[in-house]
Amino acid sequence: MKTVKFTFILVLAILSFAPVTETKAQSVSVNVDFNTFQRELSPYGRWVYNPRFGQVWIYDDVNFKPYYTDGHWEYTNYGWSWISDYEWGWAPFHYGRWEEDPYYGWMWIPGYEWASAWVSWSSVDDYYGWAPLGYGVNINVSFGSIASNRWYFVPR
Repeated sequence: MKTVKFTFILVLAILSFAPVTETKAQSVSVNVDFNTFQRELSPYGRWVYNPRFGQVWIYDDVNFKPYYTDGHWEYTNYGWSWISDYEWGWAPFHYGRWEEDPYYGWMWIPGYEWASAWVSWSSVDDYYGWAPLGYGVNINVSFGSIASNRWYFVPR
């Protein structure tokens, strides 16, 4: 366990100096609005009011982690895209942003611009890493701008 912790800390330290790339938002001709999101996502979770973000959606599985559980990355014409295994995955992984709330856990904040995935990317040595972009985090971020507990790493 100490080796795993040391490796993780080492990767985080190196990544603080590593370049970051982003998935760019794309213009996609799909007309979405809040009513569509509410109707399509309600069977799988609940909508709650958050004083900072307004209406947010929370998936019913407490072990859920955005861009990590029940899906995979695939390279597409739009760049790396999250291919979700969830029936509802078409919306929260391509529109809006994810924030982690201490009480509710991961909550999705609706957005209306499509992207192949709203994540920040980084790589170091033989590892790739990604982290969900939270509310207000723009395309030009660095590793230090995103909390370390949001990052996921896998070997190349």
